[in-house]
Amino acid sequence: MTKTAIFNRLWRFVLVLPGLFSRLFGYGLFFVQFIDFMYNSDIGVQFVKKNITPHIPPAPHKLLCESNVQLLDTNKCPLCLRRRTNDTALSVSGYVFCYACIDNHVKEFKR
Repeated sequence: MTKTAIFNRLWRFVLVLPGLFSRLFGYGLFFVQFIDFMYNSDIGVQFVKKNITPHIPPAPHKLLCESNVQLLDTNKCPLCLRRRTNDTALSVSGYVFCYACIDNHVKEFKR
């Protein structure tokens, strides 16, 4: 091979490098976004924790069933069964609890 042929091959290799690095950089960014999606989205959490069953919290008070809660005095909290302090209503169920009781319950069971 002549010197010019070697020089031409090296020059073509040098010219290809920016395109190669650009393409690899794009693939790397896509991979990082994909990993971020998998760890930060609800769908990703379902894929990661596919076989884990969610922890279902117990009923607020094991001794009270739905009919007994409805018969409960209107000033009593369904969680502590005492007179409510700092009334707080849940928009989902409409039940009214003590703020401290429902705050602790939600923090404990994260629901």
